[in-house]
Amino acid sequence: MIDRHFDNRRASMSFSRKLLQWLHMEPLLLLGILLLISAGLIVLYSAGDQSMALTNRQVTRLGLAMFMMLVLANISTDSLRF
Repeated sequence: MIDRHFDNRRASMSFSRKLLQWLHMEPLLLLGILLLISAGLIVLYSAGDQSMALTNRQVTRLGLAMFMMLVLANISTDSLRF
């Protein structure tokens, strides 16, 4: 029973690692980026007079930036050579 639980845990950990490798993302770097984004959004919300419209615009921009980061991280450096 306990061994099966640990095997399932190992399988899910390996899936997340495979996903991060497939996306070419470093887990600690991604965690740091997400923490900085969260802190920045909290500061923006409190400094922006609790304006959700301002915060939502910034979340939209951050979502686009994260998407572009994933796209650019998956471009092969061999394709950039002239």
